[in-house]
Amino acid sequence: MRKCVATGSGSPIAYGVLEDKYKEGMKIEDILPVVVRAVDSAMKRDIASGDSFDVAVITDKGYRQLEPAQKKNLLGGS
Repeated sequence: MRKCVATGSGSPIAYGVLEDKYKEGMKIEDILPVVVRAVDSAMKRDIASGDSFDVAVITDKGYRQLEPAQKKNLLGGS
């Protein structure tokens, strides 16, 4: 059973990143760079994916949304 999902026109590209880097049981801080890279890769290679995205983390402790600077840092500052 797949534990991660990508949808939309860029999902085949996102899945390439997710299937390569995602491992079940990863901690949130370890999976966030993978998620951001997957979406960023889809946006760069699929014109219909748009040019911006939001990332939200939902846990039993609540909801938080990443700021643009946090997403940029997860991409290595690129």
